[in-house]
Amino acid sequence: MSRARLLQRERQRVEEQLAAAQALFERVALWVGAASLLGVALAALVAWRTTRSVVAPLARLETAALQIAQGDYRHRMPDTGTQEVDRVGQALNTMADAVAQREQQIVRLAYQDSLTGLPNRTALLHPQHPVPEGYNALLLIDLARLKAINETLGFATGDTLIKELAVRSQAVLQAAMAQGWVGPHGVVARLAGGSFAMAVRAAGRREVEQLRLALSAAMAPSVACSGHSVDVAICCGLAGAETQDTVAANVLLRNAEVALHSAKRAALDHTWYSAAQEAARLDHLSLVSDLRAAVAQSQLQMWLQPKFALASGRAVGAEALVRWVHPQRGFVSPAEFVPFAEQTGYITMVTDWMLREALATLQVWERTHPALGIAVNVSTRDLQDAGFAQRVGDMVAASGVDPARLRLEITESGLMEDAQRSVELLHALRAEGLPLSIDDFGTGYSSLAYLQKLPVSELKIDRSFVDGIDRAPGTQKLVRAMTEMGHGMDLLVTAEGVETEAERSTLVRLGCDVMQGYLRSRPLHGAALQAWLDRELGVK
Repeated sequence: MSRARLLQRERQRVEEQLAAAQALFERVALWVGAASLLGVALAALVAWRTTRSVVAPLARLETAALQIAQGDYRHRMPDTGTQEVDRVGQALNTMADAVAQREQQIVRLAYQDSLTGLPNRTALLHPQHPVPEGYNALLLIDLARLKAINETLGFATGDTLIKELAVRSQAVLQAAMAQGWVGPHGVVARLAGGSFAMAVRAAGRREVEQLRLALSAAMAPSVACSGHSVDVAICCGLAGAETQDTVAANVLLRNAEVALHSAKRAALDHTWYSAAQEAARLDHLSLVSDLRAAVAQSQLQMWLQPKFALASGRAVGAEALVRWVHPQRGFVSPAEFVPFAEQTGYITMVTDWMLREALATLQVWERTHPALGIAVNVSTRDLQDAGFAQRVGDMVAASGVDPARLRLEITESGLMEDAQRSVELLHALRAEGLPLSIDDFGTGYSSLAYLQKLPVSELKIDRSFVDGIDRAPGTQKLVRAMTEMGHGMDLLVTAEGVETEAERSTLVRLGCDVMQGYLRSRPLHGAALQAWLDRELGVK
């Protein structure tokens, strides 16, 4: 009985412990479930906060970066309250500002002239904001003598003139637009160097001509530069304004360039474009292309114009003049092809050909006329060639001709293109034994101080001083002064273009040494040259 009671009691105790354990397990399970739910809630809360404070701002950063990449630099990243993201946003904003500033600078460099602040050629031909009404006229303006001013007075003076030309041109255009001569959207652009373009819309040529006259009047006052008073001289080429139709800027500019070149060749201050100019330009370009073949195929001819001593009347030499007999065009005047040959550089081929022909003639004259010399003209291009003196020296040495019989003539204006280099080249030529002359003296800008540096032995007074000198007392005084100056420097003085006996007599009285001109002989070639030699020098 007692054993059964003990077993019953033990069973109850075990059951009570199991019930207690079950209750504890259920409570623990409830706690774990609650903790899990709390963890999930906390995770959701953390995820929500993370999305709000990090992911969304990063998405906005990405959108801002894409907008910057597309060129919208005005977009800004606002503060998010998250320090790390805000720092990235601030860096992005700073980068956008820097890129915007650099792009504005690039645009300025691409479309604006840095010296004058005016639009440049690119802005004129490809404007950022095209003018709705367009243009129908263009004035191409060129500042004269800019190269000489830069070389003599310095580039700072040249820059001052360029800026002054820009200011005056803008003022003229503003006044013209205010008075209604031209439309309200005209533009002045600097193209390069001293070249400017003024593009406008005008009712006709009369209004554009009024604009040009106002521009010329505005350039009349001189400019004070570094203690010097410098004139603002311009040359203009005009194109368009024939109709009210808009014309592409590149077409207007091209036509104005043709007109400008035509004005310069004719020594005019302005010229309007015409189809005839275009035809002449194409014709000249064709001639220049044919010139290389002309040299190779002996189409050129060397004509000689004799020179005579004024005191004795005897021949003392001749000047070589180039002539061209084209197989299709016939005789081509030097005035038609020499200027273009100068521009293209082909003139050096002509000079070399003339030198070889002159030396060949002097070789022939060695036996019959050893006292006669030949003078050959040297171009400005030749003066800029560092190897010219050596090349001429080699030609003379190969020919065996006494270099004293080959004279080189250099124009005064050509010498002033690059004064320092010209002096060096002339000394190199003189070292080869070649006598040198200054041609067209009195038409350039050389000073006495500069002339003293030149190893020349002859001054050739330009024909503009000789024409009608017997009837011009003022010109006689000038020529007398030139002659006395030349003699004072131990130079031979030659007068060009003598055509009348009165001119010759006057030159004798003024003391000139040598004459050249139609009075005694025109340029000669071939049989006519031989006949002159036979007659004047007694050669049978």
